[in-house]
Amino acid sequence: MVIGRLLAPVDPASYCLITQQPAATDAEHWIAPLPGRLYQLPREAAAKWFARPGAWSVTAPGCLAATVMARALRIARIARREECGAIIGATADLANLPASFLASKLIGARFYAYLFDSYEFQWTSPIDRSLAHRLGRLMFRQACGVIVPNDALQREVENRHGAQATIVPNPFEHLAAPAIESPQSADGKVTILFSGAVYHVNAGAFRNLVAAMALPGLDRITLHIYTAQSSGELATYGILGERVFVHPHVPPSEAAGLQQRADILFLPYAFDSVVPEIIRTSTPSKMSDYLAAARPILVHAGADALVCDYFRAHRCGIVVDRDEPAALAAAIRELLASPELRAELASRARKRALCDFDPDQSRMRFLSVVGGSSNDSPPRRLPT
Repeated sequence: MVIGRLLAPVDPASYCLITQQPAATDAEHWIAPLPGRLYQLPREAAAKWFARPGAWSVTAPGCLAATVMARALRIARIARREECGAIIGATADLANLPASFLASKLIGARFYAYLFDSYEFQWTSPIDRSLAHRLGRLMFRQACGVIVPNDALQREVENRHGAQATIVPNPFEHLAAPAIESPQSADGKVTILFSGAVYHVNAGAFRNLVAAMALPGLDRITLHIYTAQSSGELATYGILGERVFVHPHVPPSEAAGLQQRADILFLPYAFDSVVPEIIRTSTPSKMSDYLAAARPILVHAGADALVCDYFRAHRCGIVVDRDEPAALAAAIRELLASPELRAELASRARKRALCDFDPDQSRMRFLSVVGGSSNDSPPRRLPT
């Protein structure tokens, strides 16, 4: 989604896209609208063979090495055919960045690392974290540029990997400026909306919200979740109820319209996450869209979460940093009782979006990083 917004006005002849995401899934919403040439990589046969039980008693480093080599060769063939001058590797699985790095070495292209989250701490396995740390130090120090979405991740790259990083904030969806006043529901219901993935990193906060909705004075609250997960999957996390409505995943432009019509936007992180380091350095892409929607935002996360720091500092949302449904219910009651507070938060949110997450500014920063250096000619294509 972020890459799509950054590249939307860019000449499609100047880049191509490489992904392992099947076209039949969420990728159709994010990648298909971009007119640049798209290549889809199959799962590496070498990695599948090495991962067989008992095959050479392969360790995690062996599996990773096989995957990286096979993927790098495929990327290098595509990049050479497209006459690429640079390769941008983005965080996803453990192999994406090192495969992109190796491919750049094979064809003599510049390498850039784009970290949407911590490359090291998104893994729970100590072996994977150790591998990511060692690979990160190697890649980031040799990269022509490292891109991160916020200053917390910038500090991590500098302190843990000894490399400099450039901040490119996740841009918001560029729609017409929304109305600041609160939408009025004909049936008196109050809509709390969330759009995006629901999983272990935020499921606990959702359980607190469902519990808060059952407390006195909140019988008008309805929770609407727009996600690729099914109702059954959410139910396994304890996210269910008569006033919990799970909707299919929608494209960004449609999600932005839904956000503008909601009464409250919910930004949750679990208090018991197995990856607390991610929460301390994460600004999810939906955050800029929430701010741009000019709606009251309810942040529910631990006190050390980066999102809590941001919303406290700019007073552009209500922050509940206690792992208590009652505290969440009190914050919702406060919002419902004060139209002035809702309008003030909505106005501040929109101002912060324009100040910190403007798409044009993010695009200029991104292109200034990957647009070449004095020692290299500009790339003819940029595979991402």
